[in-house]
Amino acid sequence: MITLFRKRDARLLGGALALFLGLMIGLPLATVLLSSVARTWTLTPLPTAYTLRWFDAIRAADLGALLTSLGLATGVGVFAATFGTYAAYVVQRRRIPLPQVFDTALMYTIAFPSVVIGLAVLLAFHQPPFALTASFAGVLLAQILIVLPFVFRTVSAVLHGIDPRLEEAAVGLGASEVEAFFRVVLPLVLPGMLSGFVLAFCLSMGELGATLMVYPPGFSTVTLSIYALALRGFYYQAAALSVVMLAVSFTALLLLSQLRTRMRRATWI
Repeated sequence: MITLFRKRDARLLGGALALFLGLMIGLPLATVLLSSVARTWTLTPLPTAYTLRWFDAIRAADLGALLTSLGLATGVGVFAATFGTYAAYVVQRRRIPLPQVFDTALMYTIAFPSVVIGLAVLLAFHQPPFALTASFAGVLLAQILIVLPFVFRTVSAVLHGIDPRLEEAAVGLGASEVEAFFRVVLPLVLPGMLSGFVLAFCLSMGELGATLMVYPPGFSTVTLSIYALALRGFYYQAAALSVVMLAVSFTALLLLSQLRTRMRRATWI
C-alpha cells in the first residue's frame, strides 16, 4: 500500500512539474507566436483576428541584422570552441602550476551579468593599442568572454572521460605530443567541441546586455532589432521578427545536431 501511494505521489509530482515547465516555457513562446500573427489582441484570451502583415513589415535591415547575428554567432562559436578546448586540455592534461586557479579564473565570468562584461570591455579597451570600443571586435570579444566558460566546462567533462593513457601510449609509440593530440585526443573530444560550439552559438544568438554596451554605430544584431522595435511599442513586429529568428536558429541547431550524430557514429571517433 505504501509503495502504491509513493508511486502515485511520484506521478502527481512529475505531472505537476511537467505542467509548471510547460506553462513557464511553452506559454511565453505561444504568446510570441500568436502575437506575430495577431491583427488585434486586447483583453481576450486569444487574438480576435489574424494576419501575416507583421511578417511583411519586417525590413531588409532587420533581415540583415539576422544575418549579422548568424555570422557573429558562428564566429563566437568557433573562437570559443577552439580556445575553450585548448584551455581545458592545458588545465587537465598539462602539468601547470595551480590548475585550480586557472579553472576558477576561466569560470569566473559566469558570476557576472552580461551587461557588466560589456561594460568591462568598454572600459578596458577604449584606448590604443587595444581600442575596441564601438567596434565589431569589441562585440566579438564581449560575447566570447560570456560563452567561453560554458565551452570550457563542456569540453573539460569530455576530457575527464578520456583515458590519458591513450595519449601516453601514442607518445610511447613514437608520436610527438602535438601528433598525439591531433591523432588521438582531438577525434575523441570533437563531439564535446561541437556541443560547446552549439551552446556558444545559442548564447550568442540571444545575447543582448553586453552587445548593448559595445556595439558600434550602424551595427545591429537581431536581438538589438527586436529590442528597438519593442522599445518603440511595435510589439507585433518584434514578435514576428522573433519567430523568424527562432525558426532560423532552430534550423541551424537541427543541422548541427545531425552533424554531431554523424560524428558520434563515425568509425574514427
